[in-house]
Amino acid sequence: MAFSVPELSIPVMKAMLSVILVSLLTPGCAHFLIKEKTYESGEAVTINGAEVRSAVKPMGGSQGMAVSAMVYNAAMGSTDGPFLWRIEARGREGIHESLTVHHVRVKTSLSQRDEPYPAKYLGEKKPFLPMKGKEGAGRVFASYQLPGKLEVYPETDGLITIEADISVSASGRSERRTARFTMSPKSQRENQMIFLPAELIGSLGRPDPTEWQWSSQPTGSSFDDDNWWLY
Repeated sequence: MAFSVPELSIPVMKAMLSVILVSLLTPGCAHFLIKEKTYESGEAVTINGAEVRSAVKPMGGSQGMAVSAMVYNAAMGSTDGPFLWRIEARGREGIHESLTVHHVRVKTSLSQRDEPYPAKYLGEKKPFLPMKGKEGAGRVFASYQLPGKLEVYPETDGLITIEADISVSASGRSERRTARFTMSPKSQRENQMIFLPAELIGSLGRPDPTEWQWSSQPTGSSFDDDNWWLY
């Protein structure tokens, strides 16, 4: 099947952690070189005035690390499936109130999978929260991160289609519709440069509603025992 229990990190994150620890002891800059195998989010669907998308975050891959003259640090690696995944929405502050995902089905083009997600883990109402930064001024964000990992791989599963029954509440009115999100495989190289420890210190105590949850297993559930979970 296409789902498995979530882990707390990905291999590239381990390399990044090593770089961060070194950088905390030796002030300088850190460079992250990542080759991603992932999926594009595709076009948004408008529900009750909010822009709704499906998004994924790679959890698999490989890692590496390099340190030069106690000044320059680099984490290197690649990312691949499986993925964390969520339904996310952006709306307007003071208008959009909540997002609810009722039903989800995943289909793949190459491997011809067609699997429903268990409805008992869906239906939780998620509030819209203010976004950070200048670009987020007047904007709000809501997401429901589906428990577990999406066991798909761009090279073997190809294009994926996520069909979701979604409600968005805004200005005291709720609109519900079924949305279809088509996500195409994408391979790219990503380079990021940050200066530590200043970047770390500056980010402390600032919650961001767009951040991913690295563990999303339901509390107090028999999540691991469901038949659909095995593969």
